[in-house]
Amino acid sequence: MGRALGATATGALLATMGSELLNAQIVLADKSDQVVQPTPIPGGDFGTHHFLPGRGKEVSTINNFNGMVAIGQLRGAGTGTDTATGAATRLSFSVDNRFLVGEYIGIDGMPHRAAFGVF
Repeated sequence: MGRALGATATGALLATMGSELLNAQIVLADKSDQVVQPTPIPGGDFGTHHFLPGRGKEVSTINNFNGMVAIGQLRGAGTGTDTATGAATRLSFSVDNRFLVGEYIGIDGMPHRAAFGVF
């Protein structure tokens, strides 16, 4: 059930952002398609340029950003097994994925448009 829920949540998120993603610059590993790095937001939780989701907190990880931000936060549990002893341990996890599509001021000081995934 957890995988189905994750797939459904991801599908809904991508469907919502679909039209914006089609208009955004595609980010590829090809050097001819270089994307100028955005400037990160000042501050953040745990010494990063990223705040955990919460009421009144900044959801973007990009400073000077004008666009859409979507957050997918999933929590779940599983079982870890020690392969040497066979001992099983219950484990929990939390995933905070963010997708950003829009315009931003890059580290070069110029405006740019792109799509980003922050995992």
